[in-house]
Amino acid sequence: RQPPDLRALRQHLVSRAQLITSGHTDRAIQRAVRGCEYLRIAPGWFVRVSDWQPLSGEDQHLIRALCAHERLVSPPVFSHQTAAAILGLPLLKFNTSKPHVLLPCSSARSSCSTVIRHHHPYADCDTQQSGSLTHTDLARTTIDIARSTSSTSFASAVVTGDAALRRLEKVP
Repeated sequence: RQPPDLRALRQHLVSRAQLITSGHTDRAIQRAVRGCEYLRIAPGWFVRVSDWQPLSGEDQHLIRALCAHERLVSPPVFSHQTAAAILGLPLLKFNTSKPHVLLPCSSARSSCSTVIRHHHPYADCDTQQSGSLTHTDLARTTIDIARSTSSTSFASAVVTGDAALRRLEKVP
C-alpha cells in the first residue's frame, strides 16, 4: 500500500458552513443525511455517501482523521493505526471509526465519541508531517501498534511491523 493522497481525501470532507454557503438549510442537511445522500462524520462535518462507499477502510479512517484535525482546538499528533494508515502501512481488522491521537501524559483529556486519545510520553523526534497532519514516525507507529493489546491482535502487529521493516530495507 502506498501512502495516501491526503489532499484528495480532504476534498471529500464538507463542513456544515460550506453546505450552508452553497444554499442548504439545516433542515435540508438533516434530510440529506436521513436520505443517505450525506454521511455525518462528526458534528458539523459530512461526506457524500457516493464518495464514501467506494473508499477503502483505511481511506475512510483517514477522512475521519482529517475531520478530527479540522475540529480539534490544537493540532493532534496521530498515532497507532491512524499513523499507520497515513504512512501507507497495511492494517488488519482495525476499527475505522475513531482516529487515534497521542497526548502528553500531563493531559487530562480522555477519549470521546470521535477520537481515541492515548496518553504516552513522546518527543518531537518521534513525529513527522504528512501534508497538514502530524503523526508518529515509522518506528514509533510500529512500536505503538505492537504494544497496544486492546485494539490490535498479534497478527495485525506482525503484518504492520513486517511492512515497516521491508520499508526500512529499501532506504539507502
